Amino acid sequence: MDNTTTIPTETLVSKLVDSTENRDGLIEIGQEAYAEDGSCEFVGAVYDMDDFDDFMSGMKPFDVACRVAFGDFNPMSGYFTFDRYENLKSLDSWEIEDRAWTIRDEIIDWAVRNIGVAELFGRLEFDADTDADTEGETD
Repeated sequence: MDNTTTIPTETLVSKLVDSTENRDGLIEIGQEAYAEDGSCEFVGAVYDMDDFDDFMSGMKPFDVACRVAFGDFNPMSGYFTFDRYENLKSLDSWEIEDRAWTIRDEIIDWAVRNIGVAELFGRLEFDADTDADTEGETD
């Protein structure tokens, strides 16, 4: 399969295997999309807790305390993001995986347009009959 092959996003989404590996792959692609053009913010704007100090450097301690107090933050979680008010929200791995699965159609659509179908097939697992269902479809 090459990058000239087209498969409707809806078909890809329906054939995507629900697995931890695929959810992790969706997160990676979503973060690439966010870094490249701000797409897939729901999973792209999530940061590792190890980067917390870097994000908060230069802020007044009172401002950090307010972001924690008015947010939903647990420093024992592995990840964090900001809510619409810029307050802190912590997330565990399963929450990010659920976020990625929720917006899988947006992530796959971005991937088809930006990295191509062949690359997408190399990074995510689809039902075995996906290739056969789309034989001969090209741009």
